[in-house]
Amino acid sequence: MSRAVVLSWLVLVAACPPATAADVLALRIEGPIQEIQAEILADALAEAATSRAALVIVELDTPGGLETSMRTMAQGILSSPVPVAVLVTPSGARAASAGFFLLMAGDVAAMAEGTTTGAAHPVLAIGGLVPVKSDEIDPTLLEKTTNDALAFLRATAASRGHDPEEAGRAITENRTWTAAEAIDADLVDLVARDAADLVLRLEGRVLRRVDGPPSTLSLEGATLRRLEPSLRQRSLLFLSEPMLAFLLALVGAALLYVEFTHAGAVVPGVAGALCLVLSLIGFSFLPISAVGVILILGGLGLLAVEVFVPGFLVFGVGGAIALAFGAVLLVKGPVPEMRIPLTEVLVLVVPFVLLVVFLGRLALKAHRRRSFSGPEGMVGQVGQVERSLAPQGLVFVAGELWQARGTGPAAIDPPARVVVRRVDGLVLTVEPVDADRREEP
Repeated sequence: MSRAVVLSWLVLVAACPPATAADVLALRIEGPIQEIQAEILADALAEAATSRAALVIVELDTPGGLETSMRTMAQGILSSPVPVAVLVTPSGARAASAGFFLLMAGDVAAMAEGTTTGAAHPVLAIGGLVPVKSDEIDPTLLEKTTNDALAFLRATAASRGHDPEEAGRAITENRTWTAAEAIDADLVDLVARDAADLVLRLEGRVLRRVDGPPSTLSLEGATLRRLEPSLRQRSLLFLSEPMLAFLLALVGAALLYVEFTHAGAVVPGVAGALCLVLSLIGFSFLPISAVGVILILGGLGLLAVEVFVPGFLVFGVGGAIALAFGAVLLVKGPVPEMRIPLTEVLVLVVPFVLLVVFLGRLALKAHRRRSFSGPEGMVGQVGQVERSLAPQGLVFVAGELWQARGTGPAAIDPPARVVVRRVDGLVLTVEPVDADRREEP
């Protein structure tokens, strides 16, 4: 081999970068499944497809959530061109209800020691609060809902090589499995501690893809890169906490009430409007019950009646009860984590009601109180005639001389005492002080 050939080969090798393994992308989905989590997963799958990642790992810890969001997420996993591994982690985590569907949808289903999964029976509830017993539901509705979820779960499990009949027990029997039990039941592929451990265990594993032939994972040298939700998504997750959204609604209503009763303060009005907008944004991602909304509006109406028509707090107590039950029924989530607890509602509603009634009574009392300044404040004041009112003259009232006229045709001579009955511009209409009911200045 000539020196020129050797040099050319060395230059070619130096110019070509060494082959590197594709990235493994990891993201965490925790809390109740809803629209925002579906968006986070969709963004991660799109990023994986664009960057030609070798694998996406979804670290899951959820009590369940909305059926519509779960289906969107499961369909995204099933149709992803990049393999997706769903890992229930850390120890103590769970993939219950909707989370079990997502676990079955993954190309790889994995669990950490000390985690659980299952209990996927559809939940029907009154206003999202009180679960309805099977014998209290229309049998046709219950059968349709259950069969639809069961068919989707069995089809998903079968497409990933899991036992569809065993998976169906999560719905028909509300069955729950530990990691070891799920392995024995052919529902989970392996046990892994975390995402890094899972990458090591998946090297060379043959995956059964839904839309193509089996593929072998090659993860040696792969870089584990964690994906984080965007600032917008983190903000929406924060605002969509049911208790926070309700708190913002109450604070916003209280601040606007302060603005209306103390016109011109500006700051309470602006802050209250901002709180209400943020509350509406949060509630827009939650399943809202019309019954809850009606009860809350009715409670606010009763509080207004209590302010303007004092009823010894009867209307106020009724308003507080309506607000409390309205808040509890407002979010009809399928899992307790998506609802507003009654104890926390009472902690917020009772001070809110007392504040509204107290400030309302003060404002109403101030509005009805006779003015003691300006022209209106002159009415009822007692003065002394300085120049005969025949029919118009001068009176001395409140330390000043005023043009005045009498209420009758008879003249009123000094030093008669008179009381102001009306103010017309700069002219007072007065009448003599009745000796039987003398008014002191």
